[in-house]
Amino acid sequence: MISTDQVHPIIKMVEEVGFSPRGIQRKAIEYGLLDGKSVLVCAPTGAGKTLIGEMALLRAIEAGRRGLYLVPLRALANQVYSILKERYERQRITVGISTSDYYSTGELLS
Repeated sequence: MISTDQVHPIIKMVEEVGFSPRGIQRKAIEYGLLDGKSVLVCAPTGAGKTLIGEMALLRAIEAGRRGLYLVPLRALANQVYSILKERYERQRITVGISTSDYYSTGELLS
């Protein structure tokens, strides 16, 4: 069994909000997602791509950078925004949104 000290901080954060990487998410981790490597994930709906994106964002934040999560639909942007805000603002991670119907000067995203 792996001790808690050996678990990557990103996996700890994800587990704190109720998820444990599985399947395709573990594969992305094996390919270097949590080491800052670029990973392209092609998988069917419901396979776990959103959590991979979350882990990539958390990795950027852990490295002192900002992250940007792009989605093709306004409704999906609103959904992902709400989810990320609910999960991570308690951990002092600022979450913002920019869509065609939500005007922002872009200062938060710059």
